[in-house]
This record gives sequence, structure tokens and C-alpha cells, in this order.
Amino acid sequence: MKNNIKNKITSQILTLTMVLFVFGCSKLSMDELSVDPNNPTSANLDLLITNAQSDIAGAFGTNWDRYAGTFVQTFAGNHATGVSSDRYQLTSNDFTGFFNVPYRTGMKDSYEIIKAGTTTEQWQHVGIAKVMMATMLGALTDVYGDIPYSEAFQGVALAQPKYDSQQDIYNEIFSLLQGAIADFNKTASSPIASNQDIIYQGDINKWKATANLLLARYNNHLSKKDANGSATSALSYVDAAMTLGINNAGNFDFNYDGSANWQNPWYVLYENNLIIASNKFMTLLQTTNDPRLKAYWDDRPFNYPNNGGVLGFVGKDNGDPTGGASYSPVGPNTFYGKKASPLLIATYFELRFIEAEAAMRLGNSTRAATALNAAINAQLDLVTPSVVDLLTSSGGDVPAYNAQIAAYKAMYASETAATVTMEKIMTEKYKAMFTMNIETWTDMRRHDFAYPGGGYVSLPNNATLASFIRRGLYPQSEIDNNSDNVPKGVTMTDKLWWDQ
Repeated sequence: MKNNIKNKITSQILTLTMVLFVFGCSKLSMDELSVDPNNPTSANLDLLITNAQSDIAGAFGTNWDRYAGTFVQTFAGNHATGVSSDRYQLTSNDFTGFFNVPYRTGMKDSYEIIKAGTTTEQWQHVGIAKVMMATMLGALTDVYGDIPYSEAFQGVALAQPKYDSQQDIYNEIFSLLQGAIADFNKTASSPIASNQDIIYQGDINKWKATANLLLARYNNHLSKKDANGSATSALSYVDAAMTLGINNAGNFDFNYDGSANWQNPWYVLYENNLIIASNKFMTLLQTTNDPRLKAYWDDRPFNYPNNGGVLGFVGKDNGDPTGGASYSPVGPNTFYGKKASPLLIATYFELRFIEAEAAMRLGNSTRAATALNAAINAQLDLVTPSVVDLLTSSGGDVPAYNAQIAAYKAMYASETAATVTMEKIMTEKYKAMFTMNIETWTDMRRHDFAYPGGGYVSLPNNATLASFIRRGLYPQSEIDNNSDNVPKGVTMTDKLWWDQ
């Protein structure tokens, strides 16, 4: 079980308070006053590594990762910016935090760890920081395309960094992850302590597997640039992760303790009700008798009525205006929506879906079928026990639910070389990657919104664009403060580098 984040952060706050007290009670020389706080001469890597993990992992499930759910129509907007994103009515003033905050917090900390830890040969800290940096770079570039990196993190010394091309950012992601694997294989001067690593508690084998998982993900993203080459590279990293024994227990996720200050962002969203179930996705689950319906959606919307009533499973049409009806949220009766639910960032089942797609591109339908079956089974085995627990505690029909799971596996996780198709792979991945919305959006853009098939994804009602949204707009803060470097003329229908 992962350590209690709140206790770690609390201790850091107390340390900071003591520092501020000393600062306030002493007279500093001009030399001391001239020290740039953004460029410390030494860094406490034990402190920074925890902050980097919590800041970067905590960025997922919010802002763009959340609203991408409306673009892929797993979710629908219910009010305010939820409806705006559903209709593509976004501006440069929306969602700046997803861009700005990581550069100032988690990515900055990761940069400092890499720089200082390389000097002190604290290779485990450095490797973890490289994985965290690559993870955040991947999310940012898959929303914005070109972003700052090579000149970033310099503080006042370089307050207006240039924007690197998305191709260069991808090459940097590969370099960081490959470098992390090499670092993990070195002898560290001071291995990371389990209570400093809030993701894997110092299990370096899991970090190596995760680095390979992410290398498989980002190589697979290049399917439009080099279909065969990207597939071959992705499968090589799938093999490496599998050799390291990756499984559901090694998922790259972020656990919350459920306290007032550390609650899963999907529970916070449940209370806000900003985005809820899309009618399309709800119908897809219901028509296939998918047992994950109850693992994904809560039939008791917040305060309906007075937080005690049961509505059932109801979705909303994408793009419809705010209305008086209640719709199903990701609530506390689901796997994803409890106060202390894990926030999934990259998973074993995603790795097997990547394997299935890459193998299919290379014409290896036998491997594709085997991987698809494994992916579906792994994701069902991860999320459905939460429903069994709920049914057990409420006196529900557990045998009937287990039979539903078995029937779904028999129908959808029993593919062979003769029956597997790319349509089946990508549709099942779409259903399984619930809440991992930037990844699903990336998949849909790579495949030009072809899956699920039959015109499943269509322009939402009241859409302000004539085609699907393909990228985000740069924040107004960047346009105002770094105007010489921000790419000009960007529109939300422009395709990113890997999408061409």
C-alpha cells in the first residue's frame, strides 16, 4: 500500500514554516539577499522527489485530462466550462493551470533532481525524476504540440524560453525514459527510501517496467508517422516490461488517502457535477451488457434528492445546454470515484492494448488476439471487484454479477487470429481507458475518430467548430508574457505533428 501523502506534505510544511521563522528573525547580508531562490546551490532530493511525484501525478484527472473526456464523448458537460468544452467553446483563458503549474512545480523539481542527483550519483532519484518529467512532457505535448523544454526551468535568468518542436519533445521523452532505465541499473550513492517514493515505495523494478510501458505508449503514438517502425519499437518495450513482470499490481497510479486535502479529483468533480456520463457511452455500455457500468458510473448523483435517492444510469447528450435533470457521475460507489480511489496514469492493461494494436499493424493477428484478450481480462479484474464489494455490503446479487463478468469475457475476450480486428481492439481500449482521457483523445486523433465505428463519435450538439477538436490553445498568460516564442495562428482544429 502506498504511503500517506498528507503526512509527508505536512512535514514539509512544518519544515518550511521553520525556515520562514528563521528568515523573519534574522538580518541577512546583501550577499544573502542576492541569492536567486529559483537556483539553489544545493537541493534536498528527498524532499524534492516527493513533491515532484505529487505535483505531476496530481495534474492528471484535472483540466485538460478531464475535458478531453468530453471530446471523446465518454463524458458530457453539465454546466459552466463543462458545457463549454463539450461544445468546443474554449479560449486561451481556459485551463491555464494544466500548462503553467507543472513548469513551476513538479517539472521544475524534476529538473533540479536530475541536475543535482547526477552530480551526487543518486541514480534512483534521477531515474524517477526522468520518468516523472517524461510523463508530464507527454501529456503537455499531446495537448499543445510545441512546448518549452530546452530553455525552461531557468527562472529569472531566462523568463521567456523558446518553444521546442513536438518532434524534439518526443525525442526528449524517449531520451529521458531510456536514460532512466540506464540510471536504475547503476549503483546509487544513496538509494531512495520507501517513504520518499509515494508511487512505488522504492521498488525500482516497477519503475523500470513503467519506463518501458511509457516508451511503448509514446512510440505507439507515432503510428501515423511510421506505422511499422512505431509498432516494432512499441513491441520491443512491451516485451521489456513483460520481462520485468509488469501486472495490475505495478500500475503507474497515484493514491489518495481520502482526507479533506487529499481526495481523488473525480470525487471532487462528483460534488461539482461539472461533467457527467455521455449518453453515447452509457448506451454503449448498456447495449453490450458491460459489467463495468457500475464500476464507472454512480446511480446516485450528488444530492439527488438530498444525497439519498437513486436515479439509475442516465447519460446526457453531448453539447446539450445545462438542464434540470440529473445524470450519472463518477461517484463514490464506483472504482474511480471514491475519495481514496487511485488515479490511473499508465497501466498494465494499457500496455496489452498497445501490444494488440502494434501487433495488428504488423500483421501478427495471433499476438494481437492474445494481447487483446489479456488486456480486457486485466482491466475487468482491476475494476469489477469494487462492484462485488458494493453488492456484498448492500445485499445485492453477487452470483448474477459474476455471471455477467464471465459472459462479457466469453464474448469479448475470446478473440482468435481469425476473428480479431483493429475495430475490436480500439473499441475495447476506448471502453477500458475510462478517465484516462488525454490518452483516449490521442488514440482517436491518431485513428481520425474512426473507432468506435459506425459514426459513434460525431460533432456535439451546438458545436462552434465544423470539425473535431485536435489540440488545445496556448494559455493567455503565455501569449502575454512570452509572445515572441509562442507559436502563432493556432486553431483547435489544427493537427499536431504526430497527427499528420
